[in-house]
Amino acid sequence: MTQSLQQLIELSNQFVDAFNKSDLDAVMSFFAEDAEYEDLETDLYQGCRRRSFST
Repeated sequence: MTQSLQQLIELSNQFVDAFNKSDLDAVMSFFAEDAEYEDLETDLYQGCRRRSFST
């Protein structure tokens, strides 16, 4: 396995762990200030806006 692939896997795992723990600060650290995120319900969020997770 290449170093780049291993780094990608580690970053992906860190994101999933943060999301599963509802750690909003950690999740947001993966997003750029001008990021766009479209959820499954087709809502589009622009920028690095903080929203609480619904559980």
